[in-house]
Amino acid sequence: AGAKEGEEVKEQSEEEKAMGLSLSKRKGAHFVLQAGFGQEDVKEWMKLAESVFDDFHALLELSADKPVIDEPIQGFLLDTREQHEAYVDKLLTGSAGQKDWQKKGGGQWEPSPPRFEGWKGSGDKEEIADIAVHMSVHVLFHYHMQGADVAAWLYESIAYVFTVRLRRSALTHCITQS
Repeated sequence: AGAKEGEEVKEQSEEEKAMGLSLSKRKGAHFVLQAGFGQEDVKEWMKLAESVFDDFHALLELSADKPVIDEPIQGFLLDTREQHEAYVDKLLTGSAGQKDWQKKGGGQWEPSPPRFEGWKGSGDKEEIADIAVHMSVHVLFHYHMQGADVAAWLYESIAYVFTVRLRRSALTHCITQS
């Protein structure tokens, strides 16, 4: 297997157990992806996530020897509303009201533990690929800014720049929320 595509993980993860799901999983140098799609799809999304990591460090002239984050970023790329709601119910922290609000969205990211989740429910793998890039940038940018209070529009703008740069698309529509 190529370094960028990571390695398949066969053991059930703690997150899968908590959600009551069986997901395809891959572990790369900087990401662990769990998805409600097949291994070939996850392999492609891992290549994108690892490219985001490299491109982020190169574009911002950051040292590869001292990455902005030194623990793997967990990514959950889900296919159905049921998978998305299981993620929100079992893995997100927050009040019932916050969780209800999150269930209406298409995904979110968290700094601790560093992870993101995205879903579309349409089975559109191009949209999921965009989510993988977009959300990876959110987590990396948060760690680069060392948790500083940064305007939502800046987070979204940076995520769109990288998505367009790497995918030549911008299918993730969260700019209206910022």
